[in-house]
Amino acid sequence: MNKNTLLIVDDHDIVILGLKQVVHTFFPTTFEVDFAKSGREALRKIAEAKFDLYILDLELPDITGFEVIDHIRKRYAEAKIIVHTQHDELWYHRKLYSYHVNGICLKSADSRNLVEAIHQVMEGNSYLLSHTAIESNTILDFKNMGKNLSERELAVLKCISLGLNTTEIAEELCISVNTVETHRRHLNEKLGAKNTASLIMNAVKCGLLTVLED
Repeated sequence: MNKNTLLIVDDHDIVILGLKQVVHTFFPTTFEVDFAKSGREALRKIAEAKFDLYILDLELPDITGFEVIDHIRKRYAEAKIIVHTQHDELWYHRKLYSYHVNGICLKSADSRNLVEAIHQVMEGNSYLLSHTAIESNTILDFKNMGKNLSERELAVLKCISLGLNTTEIAEELCISVNTVETHRRHLNEKLGAKNTASLIMNAVKCGLLTVLED
């Protein structure tokens, strides 16, 4: 039986060894594992072979993980990518979803979370584990889910993305606080979100919001 191929991209030996150990322990017959310790080394290996799964850090010694992700996506649009990072800032997650990564797992998380991320992503689902957004293991139709938002809901969504609270949104749009809460509830339902962070990330993935670094 042919194994899936996995490329680990991280510049720390101990992280690479730890990830390889997790994969070999929990997926002993599933993956052939290779690794790269820099962005450019990763690009060379990607040019030589197509990998089924990529687990990579964002901070590399030569080029950024975002550049590696962009290269992977241009070369293999359907590639499965899990970002393994210490960064939990909301703008990072918003930017990563604009790059259509399949999963985000913090380096501070338990190894079982990474195992679950690999399981979910390889099955075609999304996985998100962080302090600013909760795990999401459902397949979401991002291409179409944002098409049925009303103009008022889009206005509320924009205000939320700017960091305005419910009272401030009500004042900005000249509507009641209760109306704002109703729009929030509808936005969460229509975009498959469970909190503000996942709402913004799903809106970015739908193309409803642009990504700006803080």
